[in-house]
Amino acid sequence: MLFVELLIQGIITGSIYALIAVGLTLVYGLLRILHIAHAGLFALGGYLGVLVTNATGSLPLAMLVAVTLVGLLGMAVYKLIYEPILDQPPFVALIASIGLFICMEEGFRLIFGPYGESFAAVPLWGSVTLGGIVLREIDVFSVGAALGLLA
Repeated sequence: MLFVELLIQGIITGSIYALIAVGLTLVYGLLRILHIAHAGLFALGGYLGVLVTNATGSLPLAMLVAVTLVGLLGMAVYKLIYEPILDQPPFVALIASIGLFICMEEGFRLIFGPYGESFAAVPLWGSVTLGGIVLREIDVFSVGAALGLLA
């Protein structure tokens, strides 16, 4: 039983990595920019999710706010940083992306401290039981989203 639980947790973690990879692939495929700062935007979404969930107790609202704000920031990054340098050699965009990622990472460290944030003790999502294994609905959602995007 332990093996099955660990296998399922591995699939859940892999699906989250797959969602991140889809974003990186999409940016590279469309713009030919290796968007290193994508990891920073992903982390920002997580921090926003924690802040909104802890403030309101609503994870669905937090997801909506985080996705919307990070999406808007991503568009701003493109307009302000990448668009002006698209005609430059590829390493210029790479350096800009690395610089943006470092700025974001250090900003997170200044705002949230070196240990990050965690969710308050609020009921986030329900759970589903499959064959004696309890899965959080958010994990099922993550796997479903990854499968849907990768299909």
